[in-house]
Parts: sequence; C-alpha cells; structure tokens
Amino acid sequence: MNFPESVIVLFGMVVAFILTYRFMPSLILILKQKGLFDEATGRKIHNGNVPTMGGLIISSSLIVTFSLFIGFNFEYSVFPQIIASLILMLLIGLKDDLVGTRYCHKIIIQLIAGFMVVWQGDLVISNFNGLFNIYETPLWFGWLLTMFIIVVITNAYNLIDGLDGLAGGLGIIVSAFLGLWFLSIGLYPKALMAFCVSGTLVGFLVYNWYPAKIFMGDTGSMVVGFAISILTLSFIQTSTTQDVMLMGNHTPVIAMAALAVPLYDAIRIFLFRSIIDGKPFKPCNRHTHHIILRVVGSQRIVCLYLYFVQVLILSFALIFSNVIGVSALYFAVLLLCLILMPTVGIKRKILTRLYHILVQLSLSQNGKAHLNHRNGKKNGFFVESYDSVSKKINESI
Repeated sequence: MNFPESVIVLFGMVVAFILTYRFMPSLILILKQKGLFDEATGRKIHNGNVPTMGGLIISSSLIVTFSLFIGFNFEYSVFPQIIASLILMLLIGLKDDLVGTRYCHKIIIQLIAGFMVVWQGDLVISNFNGLFNIYETPLWFGWLLTMFIIVVITNAYNLIDGLDGLAGGLGIIVSAFLGLWFLSIGLYPKALMAFCVSGTLVGFLVYNWYPAKIFMGDTGSMVVGFAISILTLSFIQTSTTQDVMLMGNHTPVIAMAALAVPLYDAIRIFLFRSIIDGKPFKPCNRHTHHIILRVVGSQRIVCLYLYFVQVLILSFALIFSNVIGVSALYFAVLLLCLILMPTVGIKRKILTRLYHILVQLSLSQNGKAHLNHRNGKKNGFFVESYDSVSKKINESI
C-alpha cells in the first residue's frame, strides 16, 4: 500500500516523538543508578545533580526513525554518509560527556563528518546570491566556507545548551521551519530528516523543561547541531541551484535568521572570551541566556523570550525577503539581534549615558545645576536612583 510522501514524513515525526518520549524515563533511571550526573558546581546554574547524556535517546530515535522511513518510496543518495556522520558525532559527544574531549578534537571530528556528507551530497556553497555584492566564488573557497558553516552551526547549537529547555526549543523551531520548506517543494527525504529532528526534540523537551529531569549533553547537542547544519546547507544549496524562487535570492540570510539566537550567542561569546580573557574556548557564564537570566531570574521566561526572538527574527526575514535587497536584509537582521539580545557592553554604555542625560534634564527642570553626592538633601532621590540603576545596568547587560 502506497502512502503519500507527506503522510510518511509526518508519521516519521510522530514515531520519533513516541520513541523519545517512551524511552527517556528508562534512560533517566539507568543514569541515576550509574551515577552519571551533571553536578551543580562552578558555573553551573541548576540545583542538585541532574542526569546527563539524554542525547543517547535523542540520537538513537533520530537515526532509527530516519533509517526506517527513508525506505518508503524515498531515494536519498547521501543517506549512508549522513547516518555514518551522525553516529560519529554521537560517539565523540558520548566521549566528551563521559571523560571529556579537547575542543580541537571535536572540531576535527566535525570536519571529517562534514566532509563525508558534503562530498557525496554536493552541498558546497559556491554562490553568495548577491550578499555583499558577491555571487559566484572559487570552488576552493566554497569548500572552506561550507566546512566552516558546519563547524560554526554545530558548535553554536552545542554552546546554546545552557538552560533547561533552551536548546531543545530552538532546535524545534529551526528544524520545523526547514521541514515545512522542504515539504512544500517536494524534497521529502530532507523534510523527513528535519521532522525527525523536530519529533525527537519535542519528546525530549517534555523531560528537559524546567526543572529538567535530564540534560541533553554533548551526546545530543553535537548530533542535533550537526543535523541542523546539514539541513541548513541543503536549504541554501537547493535554493541557489534549483528553480525555487519562494524566497528569491535571500536564502543565505534567511538561513542565518532561522539560527539567529545560537549564531549570535556563539559569535558574541567568542568575541568576549577572546577580547576579555584571551581564551576563546574557555567555558564561562557570560552567554546570552546567562545575561538575561540575571535580569529576569526565571529560566522559563528566558527560554520563552529567546523562542520569541528566534521566531520574530525569522518572520521578519521571511516577510521582508521580497521587499529589500539581500545585503540590506542581512544588516536588518543583525540590527534586530543587537537590539533584542545582549551585546558586549555596547547597550550598557548607551543606556548608562542616556540615563545620565535624563537625570540631568530632570534636575535642570527643577532648577538644579548638579547632583549633590555629598549631602543628597533635596536631590537625594536622583543620586540614589542614578547610582543604583547605573550599577544594575553595568552588572546585567
């Protein structure tokens, strides 16, 4: 009996969800019995010891479901390489969760896994579609750029996994978007892969929402991040090589918009570590979600806010993709990121200065020429407000 391809894709998503949802409690029990916890020490913000390596079920559900349903009327030449690459990412993530792995070793494995898929799947990005007035690029540059994209997206997703439910929710948003797009143009194997990622992440989020019963760990974030990087490359490559004009020539920027939160966080934290600490790969608690958490004090609110930011930026890029040029759209997306998420101190300086100006204007209207910090008799309120708010701005943003 032949089923429509779209039904098979959606059924694959449901099966991925069921597998993850059903077997995750068993994994939690086993990890507790074996004492495999993420201990609440140092820069960690969770309370108590929480089992990690939830990615074992995430990765297994993704690989099993994708392998099972790809045989239903689908032909995907790069399928063996994708499965091999996902298993490779699972192994390096598992090693990192158990005994730790040097960052350079992770990157080497990511490059090997990426090379296998890109070579067989012809996913080399060789056209900027007019971004920065650049179109066709040399093949060698396209290879370097493609491998760079895989490493950046994989590690950006890994880095954003710092709050209960954050990485899972953001992964659902981007994979569901890519899945719907592939489904709309009839690329069912890629749609199946994207929806399998969505389904397994929804099942995981049930147990990872605050307060989390289990963490994804590198076992999951490396696999999901790599899968999303391959899907993103397919999204860009398909749009530049086929007659798919739903989004014009803006697909590179739309791909960045779909991953705005993790990409922005990765770039921001890399710059912060390089400039402030001189150690770009040293772990810290200055990620985007950490900064916002210090202000609002609730992991749930931070996650919901960053979900909203991700959807808003993606929606903005989709709406204006046929209105403004590709370069203008890129800078508009970048500006939205700078406005909606913490910077490396830029907004802090601006807000502090603006508050100082507002205080001075308020004093001038009341006939005061300056702030009397020594006695604070009549303008004590302004002195206290200025000092306290300035301190809060400097600590929070």
